[in-house]
Amino acid sequence: MMTRDEQAKSLTFAKALAGAAAKLELANIENAGFDARLLMQAATGLSFADLVSKSRDLVPLTALSKLDDLLDQRLDGKPVNRILGFAEFYSRPFQLSADTLEPRADTEVLVDVCLELMADYQAPRFADIGTGSGAIAITLALECDQAYGVATDLSRGALEMAQSNAKTLGAHALSFSAGSYLEPLQSEDAFDLIVSNPPYIASEVMESLSPEVRQHDPVLALDGGMDGLDAYRNLIADAPAHLSATGHLVLEIGYDQKEPLFDLVDKQKGLDHAICHQDLAGNDRVIVAQKQA
Repeated sequence: MMTRDEQAKSLTFAKALAGAAAKLELANIENAGFDARLLMQAATGLSFADLVSKSRDLVPLTALSKLDDLLDQRLDGKPVNRILGFAEFYSRPFQLSADTLEPRADTEVLVDVCLELMADYQAPRFADIGTGSGAIAITLALECDQAYGVATDLSRGALEMAQSNAKTLGAHALSFSAGSYLEPLQSEDAFDLIVSNPPYIASEVMESLSPEVRQHDPVLALDGGMDGLDAYRNLIADAPAHLSATGHLVLEIGYDQKEPLFDLVDKQKGLDHAICHQDLAGNDRVIVAQKQA
């Protein structure tokens, strides 16, 4: 009978990957195969193409040990991107910390809407409120060469992470400022876009969130107050004073928040009635309101 070390030595990359996926599937973890591949790549330092080409090769014991540790973390409920320390957004890797929200694919719709609007300006100025990891601001700066942006956050830890990501990814046309909502913009010129993915989860719903979100994403970036609209009230009320003559307020929203937010915009002097964009799943995801002429 083979010892455990002898069994480990006999594992090929293909068998190790299949075994990792099986463990995650047994624990009812969604996207088990994809998560297993990411953890396998992290444990071995290999690309997916390398894993395929080496499928019949034996995995070094040190890599198997690291894989076991990563799998234990995933089985304990830690999100795979938190384990890896980064998340991909708009095909770029953004480092994460305990102070930053993990950027989601749905937020790429917000970026798409912003880029479409920015195309109407020769040198657009934008402000990203509550920047977190900097995913939105950095992506806009890199996708629009002529743009200049200001990224703000109440959390200094989040700002430090955003600045680090900006440096790593080469987004130089950005400045960073700590403060609540639009307060850091007081001395700035008007912006063509004010964009935000604010906290929009109602306080009473926080406890019902999945453990992966509730235990690992910062509460500051999730809790939107009793009805989930606290941040929107602040942003909608203060945005007109900081928008250019043709500027836009662009906000990510919860799937059921369009109507109350349309109502807030309609009642706000200085903003025209909002329009709504949906995400790829057909859910209401982004509202846009333009400054009144």
